[in-house]
Amino acid sequence: MDFAERDGRTLVIVTSDHETGGYAVLDGSVAEKRVSRTGFTTGGHSASMVPLLAYGPGSARLGGIHDNTFLGSALIEHVRIVSE
Repeated sequence: MDFAERDGRTLVIVTSDHETGGYAVLDGSVAEKRVSRTGFTTGGHSASMVPLLAYGPGSARLGGIHDNTFLGSALIEHVRIVSE
């Protein structure tokens, strides 16, 4: 991050290819705003979304919720734009 901030031309992306464990609220009360138990719901992959964090030039185009194929095509488009 320090390098990217100094450089001003570096796009930093942090993400994952899947979520594992299904960490969830397992017991509590919405009305009482209380969580009494959390834990993992699986030992394998889950269908939970994963974060896509980005910093630097072009990072604004990466915001929102996307299909899992989005990042690859977005990076190709980013390279085309900055190469012009």
